Amino acid sequence: MISAQAIYVNGCHFKLISLLTAWICIQSHSSHANMLTEKTRVETRNRGSLRNYEQIVPVGYRQEIAPRELDGSPLMVNFSIKVNGIVEANQRHTSVILDAYFRVTWYDQRLNYPGDEADKSHDSIILNPVVLEQIWLPDPYIFNVRRIEGVTMLKTVQGVLMHRDKKMFISTALKIQLDCTGLFSRYPFDEQECPVDVYSYMYTVDDIEMGWLANGLVVDPAVEDKLSNFEFEFVSSNATKCDCYKCIPPVAPCVRANLILSRKALGHLLATFLPSGLFVAVSWASLFWPADVIPGRTVLVITSLLTLVSMHTAVRQSSPETSYIKAVDIWMFMCIVLSILILFEYGLVLISQLQLKAARVKEGRLPLRKSTTKTE
Repeated sequence: MISAQAIYVNGCHFKLISLLTAWICIQSHSSHANMLTEKTRVETRNRGSLRNYEQIVPVGYRQEIAPRELDGSPLMVNFSIKVNGIVEANQRHTSVILDAYFRVTWYDQRLNYPGDEADKSHDSIILNPVVLEQIWLPDPYIFNVRRIEGVTMLKTVQGVLMHRDKKMFISTALKIQLDCTGLFSRYPFDEQECPVDVYSYMYTVDDIEMGWLANGLVVDPAVEDKLSNFEFEFVSSNATKCDCYKCIPPVAPCVRANLILSRKALGHLLATFLPSGLFVAVSWASLFWPADVIPGRTVLVITSLLTLVSMHTAVRQSSPETSYIKAVDIWMFMCIVLSILILFEYGLVLISQLQLKAARVKEGRLPLRKSTTKTE
Protein backbone atom coordinates (compact mmCIF):
# COMPACT_ATOMS: atom_id res chain seq x y z
CA MET A 1 0.00 0.00 0.00
CA ILE A 2 1.12 3.55 -0.79
CA SER A 3 1.67 5.56 2.31
CA ALA A 4 -0.01 8.89 2.94
CA GLN A 5 3.36 10.63 2.94
CA ALA A 6 4.16 9.46 -0.62
CA ILE A 7 0.75 10.61 -1.84
CA TYR A 8 1.37 14.01 -0.27
CA VAL A 9 4.79 14.37 -1.97
CA ASN A 10 3.41 13.40 -5.37
CA GLY A 11 0.61 15.91 -4.98
CA CYS A 12 3.09 18.71 -4.20
CA HIS A 13 5.15 17.85 -7.25
CA PHE A 14 2.09 17.94 -9.46
CA LYS A 15 1.04 21.33 -8.13
CA LEU A 16 4.57 22.75 -8.67
CA ILE A 17 4.64 21.50 -12.24
CA SER A 18 1.21 23.01 -12.89
CA LEU A 19 2.31 26.37 -11.51
CA LEU A 20 5.48 26.42 -13.66
CA THR A 21 3.45 25.53 -16.77
CA ALA A 22 0.96 28.29 -16.06
CA TRP A 23 3.76 30.82 -15.51
CA ILE A 24 5.45 29.91 -18.81
CA CYS A 25 2.14 30.26 -20.68
CA ILE A 26 1.53 33.69 -19.13
CA GLN A 27 5.02 34.91 -20.09
CA SER A 28 4.68 33.65 -23.66
CA HIS A 29 1.30 35.29 -24.03
CA SER A 30 2.69 38.57 -22.62
CA SER A 31 5.68 38.58 -25.02
CA HIS A 32 3.43 37.85 -27.96
CA ALA A 33 1.09 40.63 -26.92
CA ASN A 34 4.03 43.08 -26.63
CA MET A 35 5.27 42.13 -30.10
CA LEU A 36 1.82 42.65 -31.55
CA THR A 37 1.52 46.00 -29.79
CA GLU A 38 4.91 47.19 -31.12
CA LYS A 39 4.07 45.98 -34.63
CA THR A 40 0.75 47.75 -34.47
CA ARG A 41 2.47 50.93 -33.27
CA VAL A 42 5.00 50.84 -36.14
CA GLU A 43 2.30 50.17 -38.71
CA THR A 44 0.23 52.98 -37.29
CA ARG A 45 3.19 55.36 -37.45
CA ASN A 46 3.97 54.32 -41.01
CA ARG A 47 0.37 54.71 -42.03
CA GLY A 48 0.39 58.13 -40.41
CA SER A 49 3.53 59.12 -42.29
CA LEU A 50 2.08 57.83 -45.52
CA ARG A 51 -1.10 59.67 -44.83
CA ASN A 52 0.89 62.87 -44.26
CA TYR A 53 2.72 62.42 -47.56
CA GLU A 54 -0.57 61.72 -49.31
CA GLN A 55 -1.86 64.93 -47.79
CA ILE A 56 1.16 66.84 -49.18
CA VAL A 57 1.06 65.37 -52.70
CA PRO A 58 -2.44 65.64 -54.18
CA VAL A 59 -3.99 63.17 -56.57
CA GLY A 60 -2.95 63.87 -60.16
CA TYR A 61 0.30 65.57 -59.17
CA ARG A 62 2.84 65.34 -62.02
CA GLN A 63 6.34 65.13 -60.66
CA GLU A 64 8.08 65.65 -64.01
CA ILE A 65 6.49 69.07 -64.70
CA ALA A 66 8.02 72.12 -63.10
CA PRO A 67 5.61 74.29 -61.11
CA ARG A 68 4.88 77.89 -62.13
CA GLU A 69 4.56 81.10 -60.22
CA LEU A 70 1.08 82.39 -59.37
CA ASP A 71 1.18 84.83 -62.29
CA GLY A 72 2.26 82.07 -64.71
CA SER A 73 5.85 83.27 -64.99
CA PRO A 74 8.81 80.84 -64.83
CA LEU A 75 9.48 79.36 -61.44
CA MET A 76 12.11 81.16 -59.33
CA VAL A 77 14.65 78.80 -57.74
CA ASN A 78 17.01 80.41 -55.24
CA PHE A 79 20.27 79.05 -53.90
CA SER A 80 22.51 79.60 -50.94
CA ILE A 81 25.91 78.16 -50.01
CA LYS A 82 27.31 78.32 -46.49
CA VAL A 83 31.00 77.44 -46.44
CA ASN A 84 32.08 75.79 -43.19
CA GLY A 85 35.61 74.91 -44.26
CA ILE A 86 38.09 75.15 -47.12
CA VAL A 87 40.85 72.60 -47.55
CA GLU A 88 43.62 72.87 -50.13
CA ALA A 89 43.51 69.56 -51.96
CA ASN A 90 46.45 70.02 -54.34
CA GLN A 91 49.07 72.73 -53.92
CA ARG A 92 50.68 72.30 -57.34
CA HIS A 93 47.43 72.39 -59.34
CA THR A 94 45.35 74.60 -57.02
CA SER A 95 42.21 72.65 -56.33
CA VAL A 96 40.23 73.17 -53.14
CA ILE A 97 37.56 71.24 -51.25
CA LEU A 98 34.62 73.16 -49.82
CA ASP A 99 32.83 71.75 -46.79
CA ALA A 100 29.48 73.48 -47.31
CA TYR A 101 25.75 73.49 -46.79
CA PHE A 102 23.99 73.65 -50.17
CA ARG A 103 20.49 75.15 -49.85
CA VAL A 104 17.67 75.40 -52.40
CA THR A 105 14.28 77.10 -52.13
CA TRP A 106 11.28 77.31 -54.46
CA TYR A 107 7.48 77.52 -54.37
CA ASP A 108 5.19 74.71 -55.43
CA GLN A 109 1.59 75.84 -55.16
CA ARG A 110 0.33 72.40 -56.19
CA LEU A 111 1.35 70.86 -52.85
CA ASN A 112 -0.75 70.84 -49.69
CA TYR A 113 0.54 72.07 -46.35
CA PRO A 114 0.27 69.11 -43.93
CA GLY A 115 0.25 71.16 -40.74
CA ASP A 116 -2.73 72.30 -38.71
CA GLU A 117 -4.27 75.30 -40.45
CA ALA A 118 -5.69 76.54 -37.15
CA ASP A 119 -2.25 76.50 -35.50
CA LYS A 120 -0.69 79.87 -36.39
CA SER A 121 2.27 79.50 -34.00
CA HIS A 122 4.32 77.59 -36.59
CA ASP A 123 4.71 78.74 -40.19
CA SER A 124 6.70 75.70 -41.30
CA ILE A 125 6.96 71.98 -40.71
CA ILE A 126 9.89 69.58 -40.96
CA LEU A 127 9.38 66.75 -43.43
CA ASN A 128 11.04 63.41 -43.83
CA PRO A 129 13.45 63.52 -46.82
CA VAL A 130 11.57 60.52 -48.24
CA VAL A 131 8.98 62.99 -49.51
CA LEU A 132 11.54 64.25 -52.04
CA GLU A 133 10.97 61.05 -54.02
CA GLN A 134 7.36 62.08 -54.64
CA ILE A 135 7.59 65.79 -55.53
CA TRP A 136 9.20 67.88 -58.24
CA LEU A 137 12.83 68.84 -57.62
CA PRO A 138 15.17 71.25 -59.42
CA ASP A 139 18.10 69.70 -61.30
CA PRO A 140 21.11 71.88 -60.39
CA TYR A 141 24.66 70.84 -61.09
CA ILE A 142 27.92 72.70 -60.57
CA PHE A 143 29.69 73.18 -63.88
CA ASN A 144 33.36 72.17 -64.18
CA VAL A 145 33.56 70.62 -60.72
CA ARG A 146 35.87 67.69 -60.08
CA ARG A 147 33.89 65.82 -57.45
CA ILE A 148 30.85 66.25 -55.17
CA GLU A 149 30.23 63.98 -52.20
CA GLY A 150 27.34 63.93 -49.76
CA VAL A 151 28.03 63.70 -46.04
CA THR A 152 26.71 60.56 -44.40
CA MET A 153 26.99 59.49 -40.77
CA LEU A 154 24.07 57.55 -39.31
CA LYS A 155 22.13 58.75 -42.35
CA THR A 156 22.50 61.31 -45.09
CA VAL A 157 22.90 64.79 -43.60
CA GLN A 158 19.90 66.48 -45.22
CA GLY A 159 16.86 68.46 -44.13
CA VAL A 160 13.52 69.35 -45.75
CA LEU A 161 11.30 72.18 -44.59
CA MET A 162 7.88 73.18 -45.94
CA HIS A 163 6.37 76.60 -45.19
CA ARG A 164 2.73 77.42 -44.92
CA ASP A 165 2.91 79.46 -48.15
CA LYS A 166 4.04 76.32 -50.07
CA LYS A 167 7.70 77.31 -50.02
CA MET A 168 10.04 74.32 -50.05
CA PHE A 169 13.48 74.50 -48.45
CA ILE A 170 16.17 71.81 -48.78
CA SER A 171 19.57 71.89 -47.11
CA THR A 172 22.21 69.23 -47.60
CA ALA A 173 25.84 68.90 -46.48
CA LEU A 174 28.30 68.46 -49.34
CA LYS A 175 32.02 68.24 -49.97
CA ILE A 176 32.72 70.05 -53.26
CA GLN A 177 36.14 69.82 -54.92
CA LEU A 178 36.67 72.77 -57.25
CA ASP A 179 39.24 73.14 -60.01
CA CYS A 180 40.71 76.61 -60.32
CA THR A 181 41.92 78.47 -63.41
CA GLY A 182 45.53 77.31 -63.25
CA LEU A 183 47.12 80.49 -64.64
CA PHE A 184 50.56 80.66 -63.03
CA SER A 185 52.41 83.23 -65.15
CA ARG A 186 52.66 85.56 -62.13
CA TYR A 187 53.49 82.79 -59.62
CA PRO A 188 54.00 83.28 -56.66
CA PHE A 189 52.16 86.61 -56.93
CA ASP A 190 49.22 85.05 -58.75
CA GLU A 191 45.49 84.97 -58.13
CA GLN A 192 43.44 81.88 -58.89
CA GLU A 193 39.72 81.92 -59.73
CA CYS A 194 37.64 78.89 -58.80
CA PRO A 195 34.24 79.22 -60.51
CA VAL A 196 31.13 78.04 -58.68
CA ASP A 197 28.61 78.04 -61.52
CA VAL A 198 25.30 76.35 -60.76
CA TYR A 199 23.38 75.37 -63.92
CA SER A 200 20.06 73.71 -64.58
CA TYR A 201 20.74 70.52 -66.48
CA MET A 202 17.54 70.19 -68.55
CA TYR A 203 15.19 73.09 -67.87
CA THR A 204 15.23 76.20 -70.04
CA VAL A 205 14.84 79.85 -69.10
CA ASP A 206 11.17 79.53 -70.03
CA ASP A 207 10.70 76.94 -67.29
CA ILE A 208 12.69 78.22 -64.35
CA GLU A 209 14.86 81.14 -63.27
CA MET A 210 17.76 80.97 -60.85
CA GLY A 211 19.08 83.45 -58.34
CA TRP A 212 20.97 83.84 -55.09
CA LEU A 213 19.22 84.29 -51.79
CA ALA A 214 19.89 87.42 -49.74
CA ASN A 215 22.57 85.54 -47.84
CA GLY A 216 23.62 83.61 -50.93
CA LEU A 217 27.28 83.13 -50.07
CA VAL A 218 28.16 82.90 -46.40
CA VAL A 219 31.59 81.96 -45.07
CA ASP A 220 32.23 80.93 -41.50
CA PRO A 221 34.78 83.33 -39.89
CA ALA A 222 36.82 80.36 -38.66
CA VAL A 223 37.61 79.43 -42.27
CA GLU A 224 40.11 82.29 -42.70
CA ASP A 225 42.87 80.39 -40.88
CA LYS A 226 42.38 77.07 -42.66
CA LEU A 227 44.16 78.02 -45.90
CA SER A 228 47.85 78.42 -45.14
CA ASN A 229 48.97 79.48 -48.62
CA PHE A 230 46.09 81.67 -49.80
CA GLU A 231 43.79 84.49 -48.88
CA PHE A 232 40.31 83.98 -50.31
CA GLU A 233 37.24 85.97 -51.27
CA PHE A 234 33.84 84.92 -52.61
CA VAL A 235 32.34 87.15 -55.30
CA SER A 236 28.83 86.47 -56.55
CA SER A 237 27.50 87.49 -59.95
CA ASN A 238 24.08 88.79 -60.98
CA ALA A 239 24.02 86.63 -64.11
CA THR A 240 20.93 84.42 -64.39
CA LYS A 241 21.47 83.06 -67.91
CA CYS A 242 24.52 81.19 -69.16
CA ASP A 243 25.49 80.06 -72.64
CA CYS A 244 26.55 76.46 -73.07
CA TYR A 245 28.44 75.48 -76.21
CA LYS A 246 26.52 72.85 -78.20
CA CYS A 247 24.32 71.97 -75.24
CA ILE A 248 20.64 71.25 -74.95
CA PRO A 249 19.34 73.80 -74.16
CA PRO A 250 21.99 76.23 -75.50
CA VAL A 251 20.98 78.88 -72.95
CA ALA A 252 20.38 77.61 -69.44
CA PRO A 253 19.32 79.30 -66.21
CA CYS A 254 22.25 79.61 -63.83
CA VAL A 255 23.81 81.46 -60.92
CA ARG A 256 27.49 82.29 -60.79
CA ALA A 257 30.09 82.94 -58.14
CA ASN A 258 33.87 82.97 -57.98
CA LEU A 259 36.20 81.89 -55.24
CA ILE A 260 39.27 84.12 -55.66
CA LEU A 261 42.46 82.78 -54.09
CA SER A 262 45.31 85.26 -53.61
CA ARG A 263 48.59 83.52 -52.87
CA LYS A 264 50.47 84.60 -49.77
CA ALA A 265 53.89 85.64 -51.12
CA LEU A 266 55.71 86.40 -47.86
CA GLY A 267 56.95 82.84 -47.45
CA HIS A 268 58.26 82.81 -51.02
CA LEU A 269 59.99 86.16 -50.52
CA LEU A 270 61.83 84.89 -47.46
CA ALA A 271 62.59 81.40 -48.81
CA THR A 272 63.42 82.11 -52.46
CA PHE A 273 63.76 85.76 -53.49
CA LEU A 274 65.76 87.09 -50.54
CA PRO A 275 68.39 84.27 -50.41
CA SER A 276 68.91 84.28 -54.17
CA GLY A 277 69.29 88.07 -54.16
CA LEU A 278 71.88 87.81 -51.38
CA PHE A 279 73.89 85.24 -53.36
CA VAL A 280 73.95 87.61 -56.32
CA ALA A 281 75.09 90.43 -54.03
CA VAL A 282 77.90 88.21 -52.70
CA SER A 283 78.97 87.45 -56.27
CA TRP A 284 79.10 91.14 -57.13
CA ALA A 285 81.00 91.87 -53.91
CA SER A 286 83.98 90.12 -55.50
CA LEU A 287 84.36 93.22 -57.71
CA PHE A 288 85.92 94.96 -54.72
CA TRP A 289 88.64 92.35 -54.36
CA PRO A 290 92.05 92.78 -56.01
CA ALA A 291 92.21 91.33 -59.50
CA ASP A 292 95.29 89.26 -58.73
CA VAL A 293 93.39 87.22 -56.10
CA ILE A 294 92.37 84.75 -58.76
CA PRO A 295 91.54 81.63 -56.69
CA GLY A 296 89.45 83.49 -54.08
CA ARG A 297 87.34 85.45 -56.57
CA THR A 298 86.80 82.45 -58.84
CA VAL A 299 85.75 80.08 -56.05
CA LEU A 300 83.37 82.67 -54.59
CA VAL A 301 81.59 83.38 -57.88
CA ILE A 302 81.37 79.75 -58.99
CA THR A 303 80.04 78.64 -55.57
CA SER A 304 77.33 81.32 -55.69
CA LEU A 305 76.45 80.30 -59.25
CA LEU A 306 76.09 76.61 -58.38
CA THR A 307 73.97 77.47 -55.34
CA LEU A 308 71.61 79.54 -57.50
CA VAL A 309 71.28 76.70 -60.00
CA SER A 310 70.39 74.28 -57.18
CA MET A 311 67.83 76.74 -55.79
CA HIS A 312 66.23 77.09 -59.21
CA THR A 313 65.92 73.32 -59.51
CA ALA A 314 64.26 73.08 -56.08
CA VAL A 315 61.87 75.91 -56.95
CA ARG A 316 60.88 74.21 -60.20
CA GLN A 317 60.10 70.98 -58.36
CA SER A 318 57.87 72.67 -55.77
CA SER A 319 56.10 75.12 -58.09
CA PRO A 320 53.16 74.26 -60.40
CA GLU A 321 54.06 72.43 -63.59
CA THR A 322 53.60 74.67 -66.63
CA SER A 323 54.80 74.82 -70.21
CA TYR A 324 55.44 78.56 -69.94
CA ILE A 325 57.71 80.76 -67.86
CA LYS A 326 56.58 81.93 -64.43
CA ALA A 327 57.63 85.05 -62.56
CA VAL A 328 59.83 83.07 -60.18
CA ASP A 329 61.56 81.46 -63.17
CA ILE A 330 62.40 84.89 -64.61
CA TRP A 331 63.80 85.99 -61.24
CA MET A 332 65.99 82.91 -60.84
CA PHE A 333 67.16 83.13 -64.46
CA MET A 334 68.22 86.75 -63.99
CA CYS A 335 70.06 85.86 -60.78
CA ILE A 336 71.99 83.16 -62.63
CA VAL A 337 72.75 85.52 -65.53
CA LEU A 338 74.02 88.22 -63.17
CA SER A 339 76.35 85.70 -61.49
CA ILE A 340 77.65 84.53 -64.87
CA LEU A 341 78.30 88.14 -65.88
CA ILE A 342 80.66 88.46 -62.91
CA LEU A 343 82.75 85.62 -64.35
CA PHE A 344 82.85 87.27 -67.77
CA GLU A 345 83.73 90.60 -66.17
CA TYR A 346 86.59 89.02 -64.22
CA GLY A 347 87.84 87.33 -67.38
CA LEU A 348 87.83 90.69 -69.19
CA VAL A 349 89.72 92.28 -66.28
CA LEU A 350 92.42 89.59 -66.46
CA ILE A 351 92.72 89.93 -70.24
CA SER A 352 92.96 93.72 -70.04
CA GLN A 353 95.68 93.47 -67.38
CA LEU A 354 97.70 91.08 -69.54
CA GLN A 355 97.35 93.37 -72.56
CA LEU A 356 98.37 96.39 -70.47
CA LYS A 357 101.49 94.60 -69.20
CA ALA A 358 102.39 93.50 -72.71
CA ALA A 359 102.04 97.10 -73.96
CA ARG A 360 104.30 98.42 -71.19
CA VAL A 361 106.92 95.78 -71.90
CA LYS A 362 106.83 96.66 -75.56
CA GLU A 363 107.34 100.36 -74.77
CA GLY A 364 110.23 99.49 -72.46
CA ARG A 365 108.58 100.66 -69.29
CA LEU A 366 108.78 97.25 -67.67
CA PRO A 367 111.86 95.00 -67.90
CA LEU A 368 111.41 91.50 -69.12
CA ARG A 369 111.79 88.86 -66.48
CA LYS A 370 114.87 86.77 -67.20
CA SER A 371 114.84 83.20 -66.22
CA THR A 372 117.91 82.30 -64.15
CA THR A 373 119.22 78.82 -63.81
CA LYS A 374 121.53 77.57 -61.11
CA THR A 375 124.51 75.56 -62.12
CA GLU A 376 126.45 73.48 -59.78
